[in-house]
Amino acid sequence: MAFFREDSEKVHGAHAALNSGAEAIVERKVDDLETTPSGIPGMDDLQWGSHICQWYFKRRDLAGTLVPYFEAGLKNNERCIWVTAAPYEAADARYDLEGAVAGLEQMIADKQLSIFDASNWYGTSLSGVNLVQQWLVEEREALAAGYKGVRIAANNSFVSEVDWQIFMEYENALNREMLQKHRMVALCSYNVLDVKPKKMLQAVHSHQVTIQQAGPVWKPLEI
Repeated sequence: MAFFREDSEKVHGAHAALNSGAEAIVERKVDDLETTPSGIPGMDDLQWGSHICQWYFKRRDLAGTLVPYFEAGLKNNERCIWVTAAPYEAADARYDLEGAVAGLEQMIADKQLSIFDASNWYGTSLSGVNLVQQWLVEEREALAAGYKGVRIAANNSFVSEVDWQIFMEYENALNREMLQKHRMVALCSYNVLDVKPKKMLQAVHSHQVTIQQAGPVWKPLEI
């Protein structure tokens, strides 16, 4: 997959598809819940139960959002799980986060932070039911251990054409579950240049809010 190609026509088409799908964003109704710092440049605090779709172009977009996102979660005493994929894999993520968070080695040893490449986290199964249950187990264990909640991020560049539909079923199942006032926040990253417009709309539909870059900051896609 060509993560670093410059293709102005496709970029233009990608933005058009995102904007046309804005009305599909699900309105969240969990205003009574406590919030947690997002850490993402330009973004306000997140309500527990947030399920966010991020559209990125390059590796630096992931680094610029996910490092401060997890830095905020670790400082807020949250259990953090980072599922990585090309072009920003586990070794890169750990290296960059070590430069931002003091004592990271101990946090990893204590299992406050886990960083996985996608193949190690998802294995060979993309069963939506199993994956959602896996996150709920993580939530229960985190709360039992005294953490405030679970902070998740996953880069979905690994999802193949064959697996796309079942992965969207998983995203929709997770979205429904996240609306049930769980102590979790999840950020799912998709590469603008590698997802066709129709599939972009499917991804937007399966999340509560979509964010895109606006200069040095990130903002929700306006309805």
